[in-house]
Amino acid sequence: MAHRKAVPVIPFDYELDTTTLEYVKHQLKTRAADGSEDTIEDRVPKLREDAAPFEILHFLSTFQRVRRTMGWTTGPKLVQKFPMHLTGYHLDTWELHMTGRNPTVNNFDLSLDEFKGELLEGYTYEDQLDYLRNLKKPGKMEPSQFLLKLRAANRMATELPNTPDGENGLSDLQMRRTFLSAMPKAWQDNFENASLTVYNCTLQDIHTYMDKQAAKDPFVPRNKPNDTNNTHTDRTNQH
Repeated sequence: MAHRKAVPVIPFDYELDTTTLEYVKHQLKTRAADGSEDTIEDRVPKLREDAAPFEILHFLSTFQRVRRTMGWTTGPKLVQKFPMHLTGYHLDTWELHMTGRNPTVNNFDLSLDEFKGELLEGYTYEDQLDYLRNLKKPGKMEPSQFLLKLRAANRMATELPNTPDGENGLSDLQMRRTFLSAMPKAWQDNFENASLTVYNCTLQDIHTYMDKQAAKDPFVPRNKPNDTNNTHTDRTNQH
């Protein structure tokens, strides 16, 4: 029987060293009715030429967040701001997609979709969500850290090429199911035995419960085969 070719997905726990990134700072000054002035500051990383897919998604997600925060709602503003974060090949690619197009919001978004498609060819929104739904928490990762990474991965998935309009990743219920099913089997059994379900618990409730399970049942790494003091092994409920 032929094996099904694995679809490309972006690891949810990719370790991106943000301290090595170069950033562009942005400011938005607002004036209240009483005349007082307030300044909002944010920053977007520059996209490195050798950026891995996770870093590309991180960049795109950050830009979209700052786009909303700074109130960049016009085409000329978006066309001015976006290339400030690009260099080399990425800048050439972007300018190619904007060539001959008027600086409107629609044309910016169209060019951005094409830009994503070229940089992230082969990656799709639906495949990435299927990957997230089937995640299992790594043994040494705490539930809190797993949830943070899952939320970030869910948010970034919406920046993948050909994401349908209005899609926001996993819904709240889907997130509860995904988080619960990613936990060790014994913890899930304890959760069920306590008459708890994804329908009568919030995500925070499930998160709190699993944190308590982790404290009671800490992960113990498997000792090497040649360790003569092999008194502990990975607990079997940690997948």
